[in-house]
Amino acid sequence: MEYDFEDEHLGTVQVRCNVRAKRFVARRTTFGAKLTIPPRTSRAEVERVFKELKPRLLKMQTPSRSVAKLRCRGVRTTSTRKV
Repeated sequence: MEYDFEDEHLGTVQVRCNVRAKRFVARRTTFGAKLTIPPRTSRAEVERVFKELKPRLLKMQTPSRSVAKLRCRGVRTTSTRKV
């Protein structure tokens, strides 16, 4: 089950089902939010969980485009740990 809906404060919320998901995962994005759900989750439960998570999502910072761009390029970080 994959669908999108609009929220007046967050913008577009993408709901995606992942067979490996065991719990709900919510992320802030530049356009709104992503909600990953386990299989066999009803829309009523998605709405209930979203209402619970919405205040926490609103407190999160929206990632900037430059940060998302760096992550896509696979920039390595320096580590002091020896391998």
